[in-house]
Amino acid sequence: MTPAPAIDQIPAEHRLYRIADAARAIGQSRAKLYQLINAGRLYVVHEGRTALVPGTAIADYIADLKREAGVSAR
Repeated sequence: MTPAPAIDQIPAEHRLYRIADAARAIGQSRAKLYQLINAGRLYVVHEGRTALVPGTAIADYIADLKREAGVSAR
């Protein structure tokens, strides 16, 4: 059986972040993150009662911010 890869070897877009970690990742407060979720700018998935933000949702949000600012997304 192959061992699971170390967390730092998993690409960010394949990770799931708890709310506090996602807020830290985008440099915002938890309250602001919930505002973004309620506004439809970010989405969450649920595992049981735990809300998780996919890394792809964070990447999409950052790309949207760049697009709105007129910066080419890399």
